[in-house]
Amino acid sequence: MIRPLALCLVLLAAPAALAQEPEPPAPAPDVGRELSLTLQEAQRLAILYNLDLEVARTDPLAAAEIVGQARGAFDPIGFAEWTADRRETPIASSVQTFFGSGAVIVEDEWNYGAGFNGILPFGLSYATSYNLRRLDSDSGFQALSKEFRPVATTSLTLPLLRDLIYNDANVTLKRSRIAQHISDDDFRAFVTNFLVDVESAYWDLVASRGQERVAAKSLQTAQDLFKQVEVQYEVGVVSKVRVSEAEAGVAEREGDHIVRSNTARAAHDRLLNTIKVPTQAEFRETRILPENPTYEEYVVDEDASIKLALAERPEIGAARSAVEDAEVQLSFARNQRLPRLDFTASYTMSGLSGPQKIPAGTLLPPSPICPAPCIQPDLGPDSSLAGDDDFFKASGPKGWGIGARVEIPIGNRTARRRVTQREIELRRARQNLKREELRAILDVRNAARNVVDARKALEASDRRIEAQQVTLEAEQVRLRLGDSTPFQVLEKEEDLVEAEVEQIVRLQAYRMSIANLQKAEATLLERRGFSVDEALYR
Repeated sequence: MIRPLALCLVLLAAPAALAQEPEPPAPAPDVGRELSLTLQEAQRLAILYNLDLEVARTDPLAAAEIVGQARGAFDPIGFAEWTADRRETPIASSVQTFFGSGAVIVEDEWNYGAGFNGILPFGLSYATSYNLRRLDSDSGFQALSKEFRPVATTSLTLPLLRDLIYNDANVTLKRSRIAQHISDDDFRAFVTNFLVDVESAYWDLVASRGQERVAAKSLQTAQDLFKQVEVQYEVGVVSKVRVSEAEAGVAEREGDHIVRSNTARAAHDRLLNTIKVPTQAEFRETRILPENPTYEEYVVDEDASIKLALAERPEIGAARSAVEDAEVQLSFARNQRLPRLDFTASYTMSGLSGPQKIPAGTLLPPSPICPAPCIQPDLGPDSSLAGDDDFFKASGPKGWGIGARVEIPIGNRTARRRVTQREIELRRARQNLKREELRAILDVRNAARNVVDARKALEASDRRIEAQQVTLEAEQVRLRLGDSTPFQVLEKEEDLVEAEVEQIVRLQAYRMSIANLQKAEATLLERRGFSVDEALYR
């Protein structure tokens, strides 16, 4: 069974080359602020400050705005208009002259209009408008000196075949929503991979710091052994060759310690750059202190993990959305292949008012139009708003109309070929979905095996350390009795160092294998205590 203390990267209890071997000194901290960070805290900082994630989160935010733009296609469009015209028309009519018109008819016309129009998602388009026309004319045919004609019109157009439900605006909205889902899934996949990268950088720092401490301890052991051999040489117990062997061992371990220290500093810079946007001073002055890793038992259930992956993996979600998008495009293409059959309907209300040129009730003289004496009729109130009253009276002028329009494309090759193209694209999207599902199953199976294998390798490294410790202690006893040499002791000590470094690497591999399994089954975010919204809106 694996002992937790044997799995810690900070190996405080190492075999001593001498019975009174002191503990190796801790590495001197960098000048500046020390920052103790757990893995979750490091990942949270990365979510807040990492520039790659800041760039990636703009994609789903932009996709949401595109959906809003597509919805705008169904917003009503309001309008208002005004025109003014003057017309002077020369006449050569005895009738006009009889009614008092001169040689030129002068007309001033003003038009005021307002209304709105739009389209509904299922394809119904609508329009309603109000128009007021004012006409001032000195024509003898005009009974009103100022004529006001208000007209209110409402019209509807409903497609019964082409553009019913699958019209440009509605399909654009559907596809923008699907694109938003794909963008959300892509972002979730990015965040998951990003957190795995942060965890990898975090455990790289832990491992490199652990290897640095092992190298420092090995160097200290070699130095103590060198001092011991020097004393033995001075009293004539060993030859000069033994001193040279011990000195060479010290030099070799000094070089290894330098390499390990440089690796640890590089790992520190990578992690700091991942979780922040550090300045040059922060690179120099900040020292991250990660937590000491411990062994944790992780139960692997391959079938449950595969089930989770097939249901939750963002790559599969994006592939499903791509199939949905292909289905929408195919339905739209099939709809556009149909003939056009539109039903139209309209309803109009009209009014008329204005001051009369001849007062109502006046006896008019005989004329070609009215041979016998006749009385001027009452044409109604003369207010510009009076014409609107007719809109609310049953006797007011009204009009309505219905109709239909049919368009049948001859040949229709473009639409038919587009349907075939969309069918091919749908088949490709479905095959891609199957491929993503198979990839998810393989990823989970590989990740599950890696967790089991990493755990077994970790157990083996624990047993190796125990064996190497016993071997080194025995060799040290032989050295004190004169049956061994410093070179042989250093060989055994080097074997122990290799075992300790191997344990550090295998513990790191075990922790990362768990993270990769959780990534494969799409549970990493939740297990680390994060959500997509937290990463998106931070």
